[in-house]
Amino acid sequence: MQRVYDAIAWQWHGTRYKAWPRVIDFVRSLPPRSFVADLGCGNGKLAPSFHDCGHFAVGCDFSAELVRIAAGEMGMQSVVADCLALAYRDASFDAALSIAVLHHISSPERRRLLVAETLRVLRPGGRALFYAWALEQHDGVSGHDFGARDVFVPFHQQDAAARRDEALEKKAGGVYDAQKRATVFQRYCHVYAEGELRGILDSVGGCLVLNEYYDTGNWCAVVQKEGDGAADESQGAGARCAARDDQQSGSGGAGDGALPRVAAQSVAQVNSGASGVHGSGRESVDVEVTALLGEMLQQVEAISRAADGAEREAQYDALAEMVERARLAGGV
Repeated sequence: MQRVYDAIAWQWHGTRYKAWPRVIDFVRSLPPRSFVADLGCGNGKLAPSFHDCGHFAVGCDFSAELVRIAAGEMGMQSVVADCLALAYRDASFDAALSIAVLHHISSPERRRLLVAETLRVLRPGGRALFYAWALEQHDGVSGHDFGARDVFVPFHQQDAAARRDEALEKKAGGVYDAQKRATVFQRYCHVYAEGELRGILDSVGGCLVLNEYYDTGNWCAVVQKEGDGAADESQGAGARCAARDDQQSGSGGAGDGALPRVAAQSVAQVNSGASGVHGSGRESVDVEVTALLGEMLQQVEAISRAADGAEREAQYDALAEMVERARLAGGV
């Protein structure tokens, strides 16, 4: 499967460019400045929605070629990763999305592991959205009529597809169909009967199912991770960090030298990128990013000194602009 998606990545990007409306609705429903994990991000088609809603999203996918597109074409922070063994800390994210991933997982044990890993990286009270291809194709959107629960679904890579890579296609086991003028790849899918997704969620436990529905040929579920923290659901990561800093200082200051987590991560990100520029022959970029780093450190201090929530929000916005300037300068 990984090799197949590497081989078809660019044609996939050309045909899967629009997120489903109800997935966008979930993104819009999240608290402001949420820290979101897009698990199985594919070509990063959700990146515009995350950006428009003011969230910070990190995408991952097992296809290096799709991640390359997500990062390079869609501007999404993304990494190559296995959704069954995520390299993220426990309780790191406010929300997570697993869209059209579960139906590529080949056994009940591995499906439960994917759900468990998704919940592991969510903070208590955080929400996750799962979409999995349905056996019952009520609306005919997919154009498929599944005769079994475990099937191979062909993908036709057209001869005219952009940026084809013959080496990748060979590794993926594509078979040429002269009549259709396309190389055909087979994708394993387990399609879900009604109630099956809920059964997996219940068997894993640790979450409350908030909503179940059928959409665009998929069975879908919104869940909330159990545990302390649900009371903070009205706030995103930035606002919660600000509140935490107020508690530490007692007066809105940094207290004990602590920095707001989001701000500290932003500075560390640019600092890491700037250090990577040294020795590359890009001295002008290095100077610009180093100057921005100094400005960002001053901005972090301003955030810590902010008198109220409104001022702190404005300072966070200014810091986000600095991070973007550093990215454009080549430092991150």
